[in-house]
Amino acid sequence: MSLAEFGVHAQDHPEIDIELDRRLTERAREGGCVIESRLAGWLTSRAELPAVRVWIDCSEQIRAERVARRDGTTVEQAMLDNGARAELEHARYLSVYDIDLNDRSTYDLVLESTDAPAADLADDVIRAAVARFS
Repeated sequence: MSLAEFGVHAQDHPEIDIELDRRLTERAREGGCVIESRLAGWLTSRAELPAVRVWIDCSEQIRAERVARRDGTTVEQAMLDNGARAELEHARYLSVYDIDLNDRSTYDLVLESTDAPAADLADDVIRAAVARFS
């Protein structure tokens, strides 16, 4: 099933998100890990777990270009797919968790990746982790 199909399926089956996010939170509780998820910052915050919560933003155009390159599709199709996924996930997470994905207040760092090299973003995250955990 494609990512888009899975999103629609998960919308009709909230137990999928609940179980996946329960597992992510369990793993975060063990420590010594990096967890990537649209909700990781919120999950660790609500569970009061020590973490560096990072949100990485990007312009819609560059994000579509990156997805198109990765998935072997057109930028236009990636833009449509990204928009549909964002709308679906926003509604799903609001319904299941009362989390608004547009609210970045729980994050320690909100980084802009549109023009920033990945190495620079990684350096920012590492600096924050060292400051938080050393």
